[in-house]
Parts: sequence; structure tokens; C-alpha cells
Amino acid sequence: MSQLTALHDRAKSLRVYLDELITADRPVAKFDPALPEYGGVQMLESLELDLVVTHVEVNGQHGTGILMKRMFPDTRRILHTWTCQAYGRNDFGAVQLFVSGWRAGRYNMYRKTLAALKPYQLRRIVCVPFDESDLHLALAMKDARELPLLIYVMDDQNLTTPRISDALLREAFAKAAVVFAISPEMRDAYSEKFGVTCFVLPPLVSSRDVCSSPVARADIKESGAGILLGNIWNAEWLEEIRHVLRGSGVRIDWYGNAGGHVKFDPDALAKDGLVFKGSLPEAEICSKMREYQFGVLPSSPDDKEDWLAKYSIPTRLVTSVAAGNLPMIVIGSESSASSRFVRRFGVGEVCSYRSEAFATAVANVTGSDAQTHLRTNAARAAGLFSDDLIAEWLWRSLDACQPADDRFEDAFRSTIGEVTS
Repeated sequence: MSQLTALHDRAKSLRVYLDELITADRPVAKFDPALPEYGGVQMLESLELDLVVTHVEVNGQHGTGILMKRMFPDTRRILHTWTCQAYGRNDFGAVQLFVSGWRAGRYNMYRKTLAALKPYQLRRIVCVPFDESDLHLALAMKDARELPLLIYVMDDQNLTTPRISDALLREAFAKAAVVFAISPEMRDAYSEKFGVTCFVLPPLVSSRDVCSSPVARADIKESGAGILLGNIWNAEWLEEIRHVLRGSGVRIDWYGNAGGHVKFDPDALAKDGLVFKGSLPEAEICSKMREYQFGVLPSSPDDKEDWLAKYSIPTRLVTSVAAGNLPMIVIGSESSASSRFVRRFGVGEVCSYRSEAFATAVANVTGSDAQTHLRTNAARAAGLFSDDLIAEWLWRSLDACQPADDRFEDAFRSTIGEVTS
């Protein structure tokens, strides 16, 4: 058994993940031969690293992972930590370190974090909290080393669900140099509740995929059909979609998966009009989206709100609009962040979970004039969501304790519909 294989086996048993450090043209792995409990890469101990804290692993299987990889494409100076194993695979960071937050409590998280990160020199912290353990980890290093802290809330776990307490979130906001939220709805709600100055940072797409010109009608191959991208995390939403499609006569092709939480029979879905196509590599997603007349995004039903729908703008929605140039139909509540996004930028329709309402929305977005108008609006807005140099933008924002420029605040300060006028 090779030394590298032995190290990986031991790391797996310790629930620690280490990756190679890219030091030149070729990746060179530098592992500490006396691997302590939480691991170490010998060469990295002499470098200043950026600590990035997420709740689960970063990979291409979920929106947060996709967005993190877009925001930080160069990970040679990133030490990535996470507190919950959900996917069994992490592919982000020069040093990848799992520090379990399961029933740890603040004292134990501080103790484990300080021991795990002791070998490393850190210069700043980015925390994307989903659980109290994530904030405990970030605050342990903030308190111990007085490092500047940037908090980016992608998924609310306080306003609609008590997963993160008011006291802890208030403390974290007070200690952060700058706080970002993924939507203007979340920004405004946190600002009102906690009295914190919070700024918008929406999901972004790869600069190479930004579609700044409307897709030509001749390039749309799937006339009359729609596309649904990404995971469906909620069994209720899947059943609602099936019910809507069953009575509408519309076909939707679904590229993605059920997030491991929802079981379904592909043949039964197809009979209802939802054709499961499986997952596509990210490199193929944009070209595939541009073959369809419209996209569909399921959200929370009209009479319900939850943390996933009310305050978060899904990465796949921005990808559909800015990279796919797709007119969008959001099914669900008019007050969700996704619904407001579509109306704000004039890129689609919002409808309820009724077959007749959905069929009307499809008719509204597939007409010739509507296609031209909606795709023109999408192309006009696309550049705002480019990830070009966004990591540098974030570091400058952290240094300044406010956004490095007002591009996102200006766009999301406007009243709904004003951006595209």
C-alpha cells in the first residue's frame, strides 16, 4: 500500500479530508507524515491561508457547493472546514478539514477547532452558516486570533426556523466586519430584526457562461417544452409539480436529482409530463438550457412559506436566467425570493400550483413577442451575475467593511420591474 493510499485511508477513518496543494504547473501533495488527529499539510503551515467555513462539503451536487466553487476558483490558499458530512465528497480547498459539529456545543467546538487549526497561519475568515456549529467554528478563530470575519448567509436558519438562535446570530453579526445575504428579502429582514447593516450578494454564474445576447429562435430545439434544473428537496413540491403537469398537457424535462431525500418512479413521472433526464455535467448545462423555450422553478406552495423558498434565491434560477437566457416560470408563492427576482428583472411569470394557472403562464412566456422581450431582459441583466474576479471583490469588501462597489445594492435597491425599464 502506497503512503498516499495509507494516508487517505487513515484520513477517512478520522473523517478528515486533505487535498493537494497546487504549487506550480503540476499538483504536488505535501502531507504531514505524522498526521495528527485533524491532519495537516506540512508545506501549508508556513503560508497565510483563508479559512472558509461551510456546513457541508463543497461539491457540484448542491447549489451552495456550486456557488462556492464559482466564487473561489483559486483554492491554493484556502483552508476549508465543514461541520456535517452529507455527501461523502469534498473537492474544495488546499486543506480540507472536517470538524464534526454533531451535538458538540460551543465549548467543544471551540476546543476542537483551536486544536485542528493550530498548525496553520490564517489571515481572514469567510463563514456561510447553516447551523450553530458553523458559527461556533468561525467565532473560535475570530476570538482566538482576532481575524477579520465575513458572513454570507445563503439559507436562512433563524427567521423561519430556530436552528440558529437570536443570541448567537446577533453576536456573530456584531463581530463580523461585513455581512452579506443572498437576497434583498433576507437582507431587509435581518437588518430589521438585528439592526445589522447587511448587503446583497446574489448567486453568480461563471463569466464564461454569461449569455449577454438573446438566444436565437432557430437555436431553440425543444419547442413547447420546458426545462427544470437541479435538485428537488421536498417531496411535497414534487407531488405538487406532478399534479400541476398532469392537468396542463405541458412536458417538462428534469435535469438533476431529488437531492437524496425524495424517492420517485421515473416512468410514473413521465406519464404526468415530468421527464427525468438525470444529471448533466456543468459544462453541458448551458448549451442544453438554451435549447428550451422556458424554465420552471418549483417554490413553496401559495399558502406556505419556508426557509428554502421565502428568503433564498436558488443558484439554478440565476444560472437559468444569466447563462441559459431562459424565460422562467416560478410556481408557488408570489412573495418568495424567487418570485420577486423574476418580477424584478422582468424575466418570466409567477403562477400558483393549479394546472390552469400554469398553462396560462406557459402560454404567456412562449409567445413570439414574449420570448423576445423576456430573453432581451435576461440578456440585459446577465452581466450583473458574472463571477469574474468576485473573490477579489469579496476580499476588498472585507477590508473596507462594506461592498467594494454598489453593483448589487443598486440593482436590488430598485423597485420590482424598475431594473429592466
